[in-house]
Amino acid sequence: MDQQGKLNELASMMRHPLKLLRSGGQLGLKVIKILLLTVVAFATINLVAITIALIKLVGAMQQNWLHFTGVLAFAALSMTIMAILVYRSIKLELSLAVYNLTKNYLEKLAGMIVTKIKQATPTATVDRIMDNNSMVREAYSMVPAPLRNLVVFFIQQVPMVGLISASKTTILKENQQQASNFLFTSLNVSIREAIERKLGPWRIWLTLLITILLQVLVISRMK
Repeated sequence: MDQQGKLNELASMMRHPLKLLRSGGQLGLKVIKILLLTVVAFATINLVAITIALIKLVGAMQQNWLHFTGVLAFAALSMTIMAILVYRSIKLELSLAVYNLTKNYLEKLAGMIVTKIKQATPTATVDRIMDNNSMVREAYSMVPAPLRNLVVFFIQQVPMVGLISASKTTILKENQQQASNFLFTSLNVSIREAIERKLGPWRIWLTLLITILLQVLVISRMK
């Protein structure tokens, strides 16, 4: 399958979540199944905690109401936090997949930025030269519409103006091709590092551990 075919397939998967789960691994989205197993683990832990608390509640109605309410509150809070973290992780994973499939468009964007900088007056600042939104739309015009928000998302992971400002001297000194290659390399490294750094699942595992500890603590205090 060629690049455009993979992009179209990924866009189709985003419109059909079950297809994304079933076939996402073919496009490098292996972590999604792991994240959904994490959702099941969270739900199971909280369901077990609520069941145990409910059994204890029946045995000593008045004394355990407060603790039972605590179990429910912790369950609701942890599931909410988990849902936010999993959604964020899936979005990052999808962004990384789109990024890997669209590097040639990033090269095009880098070339457009270099052209604008070289055509501007020497005293013009980068933020005055650039119109990020229009350049991104033009560079990534061939990317299917459902994926364009992810393109904007992964580009926003790096401080574009600051990075380009730091590269301005080199861009002006080199010819068009060399400057474009230099800027592409800088953007490529920065974007990938930013996405991969935020992909770490430690927040989800920490939330899971805290959920277990709190539920055990509250249930252990029920008589």
